[in-house]
Amino acid sequence: MEYSPHQSAFIETALNPNSKQFVLLYAEPGMGKTTAMVGLIGQLLEEKPIARILVLGPAALAAHWLAVLNEKDIAAYLVDRYKFRELLQAGKRNSS
Repeated sequence: MEYSPHQSAFIETALNPNSKQFVLLYAEPGMGKTTAMVGLIGQLLEEKPIARILVLGPAALAAHWLAVLNEKDIAAYLVDRYKFRELLQAGKRNSS
């Protein structure tokens, strides 16, 4: 995947073990934030395939994120608050 210079710089900074633990990605709409994040997620999963990554965002963007991640062959699941509660309850039943 081709990244613009600012996207590549973001990914490198976020993956650099010497960088700060908190990296803020902020830009106007259309600047490629989603692409940069998907690139970062892809690289993280490449380095650690068993990792799990949580993406929080507005409900209006959920379907878009799901589509973009799946487009890049990154397994992704949409979990709203109802599904989350259901998963929590299932976990409690299985741990008893």
